[in-house]
Amino acid sequence: MKRPDLGVTFTKTALLDPHTLQQVCVMDADTMVLSNIDELFEREELSAAPDPGWPDCFNSGVFVFTPSNETHEKLITFCSENGSFDGGDQGVLNSYFNTWATKDISKHLPFIYNLSNKV
Repeated sequence: MKRPDLGVTFTKTALLDPHTLQQVCVMDADTMVLSNIDELFEREELSAAPDPGWPDCFNSGVFVFTPSNETHEKLITFCSENGSFDGGDQGVLNSYFNTWATKDISKHLPFIYNLSNKV
């Protein structure tokens, strides 16, 4: 996509390192929580909301996962070998978790977890 500004956005991949966390709900800085989100922590890995621009992909602005050494190591290897189709973490995560769209629909978060408010 020729987006060099996204070249340093792989910070979410570091969250997959399991040294201190049992479960993680990632939320981008532009996310606004308006009600209780406890139900997210009842979700399994990898739960995410569909991306409106690419419906077969999830949006990495809000997602739930369980850190593991194995996943972290495989993802880092995957990144170095394959890069990202969008130049950032969302492309890498969607490529790595490539069965998200079809394998288990229960891991699709409701669309309300990926709404944009146009003011």
